[in-house]
Amino acid sequence: MGKEIINISPNEIKTLENRQNNISKLNEHLYFLRKRQIFQTLRTSTRVKLDILNRIKRWFDMIEKRIFDDKTMAELPIEKVITLFKFVS
Repeated sequence: MGKEIINISPNEIKTLENRQNNISKLNEHLYFLRKRQIFQTLRTSTRVKLDILNRIKRWFDMIEKRIFDDKTMAELPIEKVITLFKFVS
């Protein structure tokens, strides 16, 4: 169990440096892919939220048209109409 000297050739050093460079390039590539994936996910979620908000707005518009229809207002007693307007505003 004596001391052993490890001999490393210049070719092996170059191979190790190339591996390190390749790993660094791969890590950088993966970083940019992940970053792009995060932005795409944020963009998709924002579009979905806007779509939901638009659907809710259309639903409210539909309900408003049904509630505040002239025929419906004419059929309701005046007290209920006043109460409805107070509630809405």
